Amino acid sequence: MMQRNSSTQLTPPAAQNALRLIFVLLGAASVVCLTYFWLAQQLQAWQIFSAATLILVFCLVTTLSALLVWRGRVSLGAWLIFISMLIIWPLSTFLISGLGLVLGLSFLIIITPIASQALSPRQASLATTLAFAGGAMTLLVDLYGPDSRLTVPAFLQSFIPAMTAIVTIVYAVILVRQFRNLSLRLKLTFAFLIVALVPVGILGYSNYQTARENVLANADRVLLSDAVRTARAVDAFIDEGLSNVRSQAGYINFIEFLRLPADQRARSPEEYRLRLTVRAIATEDKNIVSVAVLDMQGQNVYDNLTANIGADESQTLHFSEVIRTKLPYVSPLQISYTIDEPVLYFAAPIRDGQDIIGIYRVQYQADVLQELMLVNSDISGQQTSAILLDENNLRLADAAQPELILKSVTPLSLQSTVDLQAVRRLPAGEPEDFATLLPSFAEGLSTADTQPTFTAFAYPSAEAGRVAVAKLENAPWRVAYVQPSAVFLAPLEAQTRNTLFVALLIAALAALVAVPVAQALSHPIARLTEVASQLAEGDLTVRAPVNSRDEIGMLATTFNQMTSQLRGTLANMEERVTARTRDLELAVEVGRSVSRVRHLTDLLNEAVELIRERFNLYYAQVYLLDDARHRLILKAGTGEAGAELLRRQHALVVGPDSLNGRAASTGLPVLVADTASAPDFKPNPLLPETRSEASIPLTMGDRVLGVLDLQSSEPGAFTFENLAAYQTLASLLTVAVENARLFAETEKSRMEMEEQARRLVGQGWQEFLDAIHTQEHFAHLYIAPELDEAEAASETTPNTLSFPIELAGQTVGTLDLERAPDEAWTAADRNLVATVAKQVAQQIENLRLLAQGEQYRVEAEEAVRRLTREGWQDYVQTEKPLLAEGFVYDGDMVRQADGAVLTGKVSQMPLILRGVPMGEILVEKEKLDAEAEQILSAVSEQLTAHIENLRLTEQTQAALLENERRNATLSALNRVVSAAASARDVVGLLDSAAREILQTLKARNSGIAVFTDATRTQLRVMADANASPNDPSGVGVVLPVVGNTSTEYVLAHKKSLAIENAQTDPRTASIHHLMRMRNTYALMIVPLLARGEIIGTIGVDSDDPHRVFTAEEVGLVETMAGQLAGAIDNLRLYEETQRQANREALINEITAKIQGTVTVDSALQTTIQELGKALKARRTRVALGLTPTSPETNGHTTPN
Repeated sequence: MMQRNSSTQLTPPAAQNALRLIFVLLGAASVVCLTYFWLAQQLQAWQIFSAATLILVFCLVTTLSALLVWRGRVSLGAWLIFISMLIIWPLSTFLISGLGLVLGLSFLIIITPIASQALSPRQASLATTLAFAGGAMTLLVDLYGPDSRLTVPAFLQSFIPAMTAIVTIVYAVILVRQFRNLSLRLKLTFAFLIVALVPVGILGYSNYQTARENVLANADRVLLSDAVRTARAVDAFIDEGLSNVRSQAGYINFIEFLRLPADQRARSPEEYRLRLTVRAIATEDKNIVSVAVLDMQGQNVYDNLTANIGADESQTLHFSEVIRTKLPYVSPLQISYTIDEPVLYFAAPIRDGQDIIGIYRVQYQADVLQELMLVNSDISGQQTSAILLDENNLRLADAAQPELILKSVTPLSLQSTVDLQAVRRLPAGEPEDFATLLPSFAEGLSTADTQPTFTAFAYPSAEAGRVAVAKLENAPWRVAYVQPSAVFLAPLEAQTRNTLFVALLIAALAALVAVPVAQALSHPIARLTEVASQLAEGDLTVRAPVNSRDEIGMLATTFNQMTSQLRGTLANMEERVTARTRDLELAVEVGRSVSRVRHLTDLLNEAVELIRERFNLYYAQVYLLDDARHRLILKAGTGEAGAELLRRQHALVVGPDSLNGRAASTGLPVLVADTASAPDFKPNPLLPETRSEASIPLTMGDRVLGVLDLQSSEPGAFTFENLAAYQTLASLLTVAVENARLFAETEKSRMEMEEQARRLVGQGWQEFLDAIHTQEHFAHLYIAPELDEAEAASETTPNTLSFPIELAGQTVGTLDLERAPDEAWTAADRNLVATVAKQVAQQIENLRLLAQGEQYRVEAEEAVRRLTREGWQDYVQTEKPLLAEGFVYDGDMVRQADGAVLTGKVSQMPLILRGVPMGEILVEKEKLDAEAEQILSAVSEQLTAHIENLRLTEQTQAALLENERRNATLSALNRVVSAAASARDVVGLLDSAAREILQTLKARNSGIAVFTDATRTQLRVMADANASPNDPSGVGVVLPVVGNTSTEYVLAHKKSLAIENAQTDPRTASIHHLMRMRNTYALMIVPLLARGEIIGTIGVDSDDPHRVFTAEEVGLVETMAGQLAGAIDNLRLYEETQRQANREALINEITAKIQGTVTVDSALQTTIQELGKALKARRTRVALGLTPTSPETNGHTTPN
């Protein structure tokens, strides 16, 4: 057990749960600590650094707490966490504002679960109260703390609640499983708090949502109004600019200047007046950069910026659009050609009457748009800012962050960037230089036409704000008004703080009420639980106090009554347990005694006597089932009654006719408490004093071996209370019986194995001493050197010690020793000789096995040599006859020997494989040195081994090819057999078989012909398969039998015919001309035999003069023929049966219709109608009555 405090102990499961909760808290705190340090590095805020340091301290404290809990100091570890939270959480809210609510709730989320698992009920209640107080204090510090605190960053506003939610979920999963183990006081406290706080929470949440919707709607209305007002201001500026250039373009000074020829304009009075007009216009507005006059070719003919005079502006939008539309024009924001800054162009046509003679152009700085945004920002005084966006979501002006001008809300594609740079709407640079990453802002702008207000991040590294968008009428631009969420939600936050303060006050009051109420309700039950614990520890004198008459008082009264009854019951149980213990001890004693006996009969006899004696019984007996498991055979019984029953070979039938038979059939004990009152008890005359009986089956697993029958002269001796002891006794007896049976079987097997070993040893020594390889008898005599010749020659054995030399019980010799008559053999001498005899036996057995192993090895090597020799002889004679002649190298090339003989000095090196000479290598040279002889020897060894491998490889490949051929043949046969078994069409079956035979035998033609008439003189070809698609099919050809000697031979002898050359063989003399014409050589004819009669033939031929049909191929076709003949015969019988059945059905149908008629006329009419339909006759007539013979009837009597 682990200690909580001096008076309570924590159970291991609770300690484990507390440790799990602390580990979860440590993991979450570590993640928060790392996140704070990272965020502090990013924002360089000392407040976040300080808060991160506090959380790091809390992580260290939590680690120490986990170590204390793990070591059993659970209470101290839990309180260490609680106290550190009470210090660190409020300090964190002194540094960063806006997290008071989450941190306050985390007090309850963290402290309450840990306290419920780690502390006693009283301390858990105190910890819960402190959690409420700590949460309230943290929230108050956050609400009313100093204004110099850092406002919580946007990231922490979502991160800290998310981490709190994760911890809450994990804690909930852990505690839901353990809620039933909490104390009643904690359960009641939680119930009161839930009942009090849930309605407050629901009401607060509902008020918050309503207030938020109202605040949001008001903010949207104000922002949208400001956005529309700002958009109208920009529209007004554009309208004013267009109106100005329209009116100024009509100045007479511009018209007169352009009327002059180009070469007369310089220093003319008209130019002077033009200069004064342009200068006056340029000074009217500080944002005007340039005022210019362009001719019809786009040439800048005059500009207040003299550097622009002469510039070609024909490719600009303000020139081309005015020429195209003949109307005033305002350009998009562009990069100036001269000052390289964003500018805005207004242009209008200069008309002389109805003719356009030039273009008037005014260039504004982009700052004019920025000024419009600045002037219209903060109209409502709520930190709003205006943004002007073009159709590509490029910022044209931004009151809050002007550095974002000409940057898109989201990155533009490369092609879009290039296109905008081509028309000078973007300066030179890469796409990422003109972009921000604000996808929520872009998404809101995409739906602004239908939803003009939305929440989005409008600026990088800033909090989300509310955005309202309004479109311009004079340009494809939009004005976006942005207000930070914190600004318009500030009233809501204040209201929320007040609501939370009230909620916390209600929660505190609820906690103050819940704790004493729960204590009051749970105290009587806790007291009753304490009494139950004392009772469980064995104190039967304890009594529960009864202080009320409610359900708890009734429970205490009932508990006291139960305690009194329990004291009486325990007293009786002690006596019964003592009796049962004695019975079990006796059962174990009997089981221990009989387990030492190995013989089954002795075991059972001793067992029944011990049982009768130890348990003071009248009679005991044991039955075992016979091999058929139909009868119970008595194997042991006590006293004279048992002896008499054994003498009679007493047996019982397994079944309900007897107590023992019923126990054996059901596998369940059968008890008779009083034989006098048992209707199904059958008394035994040999046992007249039996008054109670128990039949207990001897079971091993699910198998019944027999029955232990116990009888007593006292009624009620066997009850279900003491049955367990007798069942234990039966189990022990069953194990002893099974062990005895297994011992007997093992002993029998051992003896059989020893007999087998003796037989094998004797047989081995007989084979070893065969008088061929080894002499039949061995005898060695040692004579002590001190004996004289007469004593040594004496054959008397006055004092001899003889020991047999035995192996596996088989005597293979003797060891004899002699001593003088006056020298006795001691026990040590006998032990020594016996030991030596055993060692000699083992050694000579090893030597025999070694000698026979060597003999077998020699015989195996001789067999290998013989097989090698025969293999090479057959290989050279049948497959490689040229190898016998050999090969000769004459210094130029290798050629066949052809009987050539080396005439000079020859050195010879034999080719020997496994001791068998296979050939030789001859070298014609005067003398070989030692190195050459070594080379020749090495080459001969390598050559011998290599050609042997080549021979074996070739023979293996040949065997594999033959195996593949056999497999293909068997597959073809199997396909034919399968087709024959399932055939329903004779023609299709024969056609398939003909193709299979052709492919399997690789022949030129395969045909199948059958008899088509009863005379059996003609065969009709029913199937014909040709290897060449150009050969004509013979299907339908009629082959005469008479005169065709080969066919007549097959029909006469009913056996197959295989001819090597059909063009010359006398058996095909009648068709030699046909064979030569068809270029047929090999021919095979196989009869189709069905029930002993030939019904057709199979013919196979080949145009290969070297082709010979083997006996195996003939056998294959004969097998196919047998299957085909049977299938054809079956199909014929089936068709005949079908025809007969159809005929009978037709007759029955006509007869039924005739019998269904009721008049003679209808009978005759039905007859001729049905016959005409059935026989498909053109006309059918029937008549009754006889008329004289007429010429038309050819002399027959004609019915009338």
